[in-house]
This record gives sequence, C-alpha cells and structure tokens, in this order.
Amino acid sequence: MNEVFAYRHLVRQGHRRVKLLAEQGRRVPDLQYFDGGLLRHCEVKTISISDEEISRRSSREVFTNTYLRLSDGFIKKLADTIVKARIQIAAQETSGLVYLLVLLDDIALDYYQDYRRQLAQFTQGNKIDDVHIKFGLRFNRHMRLRHRRAVLAMVFRSRNSHRFAHHLLY
Repeated sequence: MNEVFAYRHLVRQGHRRVKLLAEQGRRVPDLQYFDGGLLRHCEVKTISISDEEISRRSSREVFTNTYLRLSDGFIKKLADTIVKARIQIAAQETSGLVYLLVLLDDIALDYYQDYRRQLAQFTQGNKIDDVHIKFGLRFNRHMRLRHRRAVLAMVFRSRNSHRFAHHLLY
C-alpha cells in the first residue's frame, strides 16, 4: 500500500512512465520512473513507532514531554533505512528517490515543526539528498530532505555503493 503513496508523489511531480516493479527473487526497488529521459528508481520504506512507544501505549500510564525531540534511536533508524534503500536503488545501476513513510511516536504531530528542524539539521550534517518523507497515514505532511551541495547520484553507481553510502551518512 505504501508504494501507492510514492507512485502518486512521482506522478504529481511530473515523472513519466511510473510503474511498480515486482519482486523477482531478489531485492529490487519498488518503482521505476523516468525523470526527463533518465531512468530512475524509487525505494519505499516505512519507519514505524518505537518499541518504547509500544510499551507506553500498552502500559496505560500517563507520560508527558516524551515527544519534544526525535530520539537518537529514531535518527539512527532513519540513517540506516536510507542506506538500505540507496543500496537497493544502486543495485539497478541508477539513482532515484527514497520515499519514507514515517509513523512517529507523536501520533498527533504536536511537535512537527521541531521535527522538521531536527531533520533539516540531520540532512545538512549527513549530506542527504533525494529523500521524501510522508508523515503518518492520515496527514498531508511531507518533507523533502535535500542537501544543497550533495551529488550522491554518481556515488551510488559504484560497485562499492554500500561502503560509500555508509561513509556519507556517518
């Protein structure tokens, strides 16, 4: 289902010949599309609520100020997820978009603006490019992570894409 969000996003951005790719016994990106005349791929990943939030919700206790900042665990999960998606895209010898559906612990997104600032700092500090985040299933809140000086598309064409991706994020 989450691939449909990415499909719709790519079409709305004006990309042509967007199509879902079937798994073929190996990991492949979820979508293929053309950006101008260039073939690109899109990998869709979901980051769900934390284990701590699952415990909080099942405990029936009241908690306050737990959502003021994105946790270090979330930031690490985000970085790892982007690396995995980039590797899947690089396996096709193309570049493209990482589309993330993020289900935050803060279900009401009360601190959304703070999260955006924190993610912008993460993006600049880690040279992230071509990542689109959709926050939650019901909200129309999106964010594009783009580092202005990054030129990652060429880096990910290397056979050692995992090593390069890991180096760029840490």
